[in-house]
Amino acid sequence: MNFILQVFRLLSGGMTLYKTKAIILRTRKFGEADRIITLFSPNCGKIKAIAKGIRKTKSKFGARLEPFSYVNLLLYKGKNLDIITQVETIDSFQKIREDLKKLSAGSVVLDLLEKVSLESESNYPLFELSLSFFEKISSSIEGLEFLLMGFEIKSLALLGYQPILTHCSFCQINLNKDKKWFSFSRGGVLCDNCAKDIDDAILLTISDFLLKLLNSNWEEISQFKAKREIVIELLKFLEDYFYYYLQLKLKSKAWWNQVLKII
Repeated sequence: MNFILQVFRLLSGGMTLYKTKAIILRTRKFGEADRIITLFSPNCGKIKAIAKGIRKTKSKFGARLEPFSYVNLLLYKGKNLDIITQVETIDSFQKIREDLKKLSAGSVVLDLLEKVSLESESNYPLFELSLSFFEKISSSIEGLEFLLMGFEIKSLALLGYQPILTHCSFCQINLNKDKKWFSFSRGGVLCDNCAKDIDDAILLTISDFLLKLLNSNWEEISQFKAKREIVIELLKFLEDYFYYYLQLKLKSKAWWNQVLKII
């Protein structure tokens, strides 16, 4: 630890100073001039920190601590909240904030990250997925609905809830046909014989599309096309799947659906 950090640590009552990159998930007012900032860091997981004096006209932070921003931070550990002492913008993702469709799609991801990320628990793959998603939608014009659905199913896989889509989740035989039965309780598709014995089996016509979303890169996904009824079924399935396994009903998802004018 260099001399400056040693002095800072002494002045801050022995608090630990640390650096991290992070995506800003949410901000809210605190006191007369401060804000509490919720961050998602690749090595520290979810962080709740305070930005002192940020709402003052001459704040040293300016507008660098806004949702979507990808930043370099210097913080030190506080008793209840960490304290942000320095911030450097890596990418503000301003184009997302300037476009209603991009903003609503991106808000679903911010909302989701806040719900599923844990404090002091790193998740590099989910961080990298989120960052690459924001980079893609920032520059994209078409295919946002498929990009968001791609993010959702890829994040489910990273969280340990990837649906089984290639073989029967009960008897394990390979399934190649488009229309398959699906069971939330079994976590995947079913063959015709096994579906007879599973109470919650539903007929699914989009399993192949889900598999394509899972295995394709952002550039490929942005070129996807589908009929309106397929998009509706995909949206409904993913919403139900998130609720079944993570008990998540995101308010931002209702806004996104309204923007799409699909549901």
